[in-house]
Amino acid sequence: MSAETLIFGASSQIGEPLLPLLSANGHRLIAVSRRPTANRPGVRWQAGGFSEISHAPPTVISLGPLSDFSHWFDAIEGVERVIAVGSVSLRHKRSSAAGEERRVADLLDQSEQRLRHRSEAIGARLTLLRPCLLYGAGRDHTVAPALRFARERGWLPAPMTASGLRQPLHVADLAEAIKQCVEGAAVGQTLELGGAERLSLAQILAHIADSVPGCRLRRFPTLPLRWAGAMLSPWSASARRVHRALLRSADDQLADETVTSGCLDWRPGSFAPTRRADEPR
Repeated sequence: MSAETLIFGASSQIGEPLLPLLSANGHRLIAVSRRPTANRPGVRWQAGGFSEISHAPPTVISLGPLSDFSHWFDAIEGVERVIAVGSVSLRHKRSSAAGEERRVADLLDQSEQRLRHRSEAIGARLTLLRPCLLYGAGRDHTVAPALRFARERGWLPAPMTASGLRQPLHVADLAEAIKQCVEGAAVGQTLELGGAERLSLAQILAHIADSVPGCRLRRFPTLPLRWAGAMLSPWSASARRVHRALLRSADDQLADETVTSGCLDWRPGSFAPTRRADEPR
């Protein structure tokens, strides 16, 4: 019987499709979460966080905050294989107009470097994954809020000009990439992963509106939407996210999949706003 695999962030939006995928393929999992659910075949839940885990099996997967994981990993022994999920934001937010986003990019970069250094020191085989805009579990900060707004209001606002391209990536497709890494792919690599389609923010919102019966897309000039987001930002986290997204709406935020396509059997699906985390393409 194979050794167990430790997964941090097991109850995250990525963990939702990953756990059943791995357990169905014969992997035995220790799922760490502050909100554990009932054990299921192949999955043993452990309540807590990094401070409660002082020993680890040979394979460890991180789906949660990369900085916290990198500090935990810096003090752990005996790990042979590490797969850690970060974000393509490391590249795209380095030059953001928003200081908060630049700090996010810096923290991701520092965390990746810490993981690389520790892996080299203990001889662990590391794979770093940088996905693009994730959706599919209803817990992201872009597609899910727009879907809720469209369903509740029957209309959806969209900027007239938002030419920057994105690659929305479904969480189930990312889970498939992680499974391939667990099973031996992409050792020592840093992979960027995006969905099959390159869409502007305006096109993403149009797809979301089309997926909700009776929903109308209302287009507004971008500048007033940015002003509204800026005015509401002090009181609303969602307004801050909208404002930052609009500041970047003319910039491409795509994955460089040159390495990815050579390491994985990588066939992500097209953007499907209402596809569930457990729903095959």
